Amino acid sequence: MRFGLRTRVALVFAVLSMVVAVLVASGIYLVSRSYLTNQRQSAGLTRALLDARSVDAAIAGGTPPGVVLNQLPVVGTSLALIRVGTEWYSRGSTVAPSDIPVSLIDLTLAEGGAQQTVRIGDEYYFAVGVYTRSGLYIELFPLTDLLETLRNGALLLVLLALGAFAVGGAIGRYVGGRLMRP
Repeated sequence: MRFGLRTRVALVFAVLSMVVAVLVASGIYLVSRSYLTNQRQSAGLTRALLDARSVDAAIAGGTPPGVVLNQLPVVGTSLALIRVGTEWYSRGSTVAPSDIPVSLIDLTLAEGGAQQTVRIGDEYYFAVGVYTRSGLYIELFPLTDLLETLRNGALLLVLLALGAFAVGGAIGRYVGGRLMRP
């Protein structure tokens, strides 16, 4: 099957428009994903370090760990846990201490602190562990909203790339028609 000149010009315009749109959309997505992820991790790390310091000072002052965690200001939907000796305490955590990855706990104990992106059940979290004088402090920051934002952004960029394909095809059809006129 052979296409006419007008159809071939339209296809070339459409494909070139699509390639450019996909390259630009991919670049935008990768930069946005990196930026948003780094911002979320930086904010989570700062928050966890401040909370760990506050919890450690309050426990050292004689306040029971459970009370200290409940007095922490809640920012977003973060989950805070602390292990004092062998006993775990949490602030309304939906994550059981047994669900926390052993690699995070081991690295925190060995290095004094650690951070990881972890999957617990069906949810992804940015987890920060800090080893303090009082015990092992872990704060989990859900990534569900960030992942949904990135998914919606990717979908929008795919739709825009398809739109560029259609617009490129329409321009190519018009240019092809102009080339065919005497």
